[in-house]
Amino acid sequence: MKKYLFLFLCIISLSALAQKKPLDHSVYDGWQSIAERSISNDGKYVVYAINP
Repeated sequence: MKKYLFLFLCIISLSALAQKKPLDHSVYDGWQSIAERSISNDGKYVVYAINP
């Protein structure tokens, strides 16, 4: 019984991996970048801005 459950879960995980969207030039516009990063003098805080 455990073998069948393991096999079933493996098949489901492989099908989920196969549904990824391929990267092409239309995807690059949606990427975000980190800008204006800074760390406080004592190292407790980090500040950054995310730009589309």
